[in-house]
Amino acid sequence: MIYTSNRKIKALIDRTTDILFPPQCFSCSINIESQGSLCSTCWEAIEFITTPQCNICGTPFELEAQDGSICGSCIATPPLFTNARSVFRYNDKSSRIITDFKYYDKTHNCKYFAAWLIRTGNELIEKSDIITSVPLHTIRLLGRRYNQSALLCNSLGKQAEKQVNNELIIRHKHTRPQAGLTFKTRIKNVKHAFKVNKKFASEIIGKNILLIDDVITTGSTIDACTKTLLRAGASNVFVLTLAITVKD
Repeated sequence: MIYTSNRKIKALIDRTTDILFPPQCFSCSINIESQGSLCSTCWEAIEFITTPQCNICGTPFELEAQDGSICGSCIATPPLFTNARSVFRYNDKSSRIITDFKYYDKTHNCKYFAAWLIRTGNELIEKSDIITSVPLHTIRLLGRRYNQSALLCNSLGKQAEKQVNNELIIRHKHTRPQAGLTFKTRIKNVKHAFKVNKKFASEIIGKNILLIDDVITTGSTIDACTKTLLRAGASNVFVLTLAITVKD
């Protein structure tokens, strides 16, 4: 009886919320039928990643490929992480979702993004012992007020019922924003920018770590964090992001 009453109360609250704050599309902000989704136009424009895809980095293949196939980039330069997966391609439409979440306080959408991450990376989540996020330097965190990757990590951990520790890695070197930098400059920019938090160093040894971020662009930041975790004794590092930049 109590369970039924609580369910009715929640339903009433949800309906009231929808009346006061009509559900809006993540991307274009037009009113839609239910919370946590996209309008049909934006849904078609955002390129969600499905198979076939690279077994290592998760980059989608344009042509059919066998399961377990590896892209040319991963063959030429094998990444340090074991596997990575992303929800969608980073394009003009999806970039607005990321930008609003990252810079314009659209943090209420985080739980829906986390649900997308779980659907995309469930296999990686199951293999992981601890979930952590790419950290921000203290100076940048003060300016932005929140770390979007840490918010994703917390929401994902809660929904997937996995251990979360956003303090495994420290960004002790204040660097320039990666946006707009060349590939080589990005690598140099984040070199030696991260270190393991000594307080939690023992938690890393022999563990499979899932690293959460919003976007993989060149992979330089992810590689720097992965290297830090592996040097500290992690068995494997898996990566899960909302978006990935796919080279044409």
